Amino acid sequence: MKYYKETFEGETDLLEVDDEGCVWRQIRLSEKTPEIITSNKRYPQIHYPLTDQPFQRTYSPVNISKTEFESYWQKGNQDLIKQWEAVKEIYTIGSLVKCQIEGSFPHGVVCSNHEGQTFVMRHEIYEKKYDYLNLVRSKLFGKVVEYDDENLWIVLDIE
Repeated sequence: MKYYKETFEGETDLLEVDDEGCVWRQIRLSEKTPEIITSNKRYPQIHYPLTDQPFQRTYSPVNISKTEFESYWQKGNQDLIKQWEAVKEIYTIGSLVKCQIEGSFPHGVVCSNHEGQTFVMRHEIYEKKYDYLNLVRSKLFGKVVEYDDENLWIVLDIE
């Protein structure tokens, strides 16, 4: 992975990008607010703020270290990190989950339940049972199979 910082019109994006240019994690810093916005959480105004476009060097990005990226990621996720172990106790391996699809990311199909918990079902698993044409706002049923400790998401398989 490579890490970049890009600033445009008072907003700075920190990006984690693979060799094909796919953005896996994104952090937004704004002059307008002290909040650190991370791509693994749903926000009322901007949904999940992860670009759906391949990374392009549009605004003269600067290389940054993984350490710098992770520092902002940790700060932006302090609230989730504090609750993560308790969340894993609620949604134990094998638990059945019903959630509403939020969108498709490189990680898989992302959904959330009525409690606001975020889940992800890997694309290869999703394709075995569901149709991408009905992706938006559809229901998804799955079984908890693992935890994505980096994004603080619960990983689902077909129930």
